[in-house]
Amino acid sequence: MSLVLSELSPEQIRDVEWLVQRCADADDVSPLNESAKLGLEAAGSHRITHYLLPESTNLVGYASYDHNDGSLQLCIDPEHRNFGLGTGLISTVAEQQQMRSCWAFGSLPAARAVAARMGMVASRQLLKMTCPLPEAIEPSLAPGTIAGSFFENELDDLLEVNARAFADHPEQGSMTREDFEARLGPKQNLYHIISARAWPPGAEWGDWTFIGFHWMKVEDTLGEVYVLAVDPSWEGKGVGRSLLQLGLEQMRTHGVRWVLLYVEAANQKAVNLYTSMGFEIARTDTSYTFLSPGQEA
Repeated sequence: MSLVLSELSPEQIRDVEWLVQRCADADDVSPLNESAKLGLEAAGSHRITHYLLPESTNLVGYASYDHNDGSLQLCIDPEHRNFGLGTGLISTVAEQQQMRSCWAFGSLPAARAVAARMGMVASRQLLKMTCPLPEAIEPSLAPGTIAGSFFENELDDLLEVNARAFADHPEQGSMTREDFEARLGPKQNLYHIISARAWPPGAEWGDWTFIGFHWMKVEDTLGEVYVLAVDPSWEGKGVGRSLLQLGLEQMRTHGVRWVLLYVEAANQKAVNLYTSMGFEIARTDTSYTFLSPGQEA
């Protein structure tokens, strides 16, 4: 029987982290994404409901249900798989919550088999793309725009652009000020943000409009295009490419040698942009949903 909790104790958090690491070591991919990992310690938010499956003194299963988007992430200890624990956890959550989807990071064969047994179908895919840092680039700004460091007083503008740019992206589009600060957490020195602003010719300094940003993460020699967002009204005008180029060049100054990013597979424009800059697909993550009545797999 699983334990259902809205908050985890420090000991329970350590148990979940231990289980997640065991699964990551066995599968070469973490069973939880950043949002679920942050949710482990999000005391008082009630955004996440935790399902713990203990056996004797060890934790053998864990599921994280996100009330914001109805998504589920779960993991089963490698030595306790093929005994129905995963399907049991999914069934329990589906009965108790308004579950809309279940993530399978790495789209592993075992996850596909569980989804098939549960009558679930792939509804969304997220691509992990990587590339060595490209040769030095001469960034070109889109006409009528300027770019530079992000100012703290622009946070509301950033959140508004983020919401518009990711209106169809359940996790990213709903980011709040609290989410932004939680993602930075104790590692603010690892993150860098470049802002793009529309600044018409002849306008006074400061008389501009925030239209996009490139939020980067740099850790040792690895850089990540963490979030690249452009206001929809400026799509197709080269702002995204400019921000990407500027960010890659900034990464170079920090000693980055390899770059990664995540992008929706259905966002063909973004995939094409990243492919044109040398990125290649390294992994595919799949979100599964239950078949609707009358729908065929």
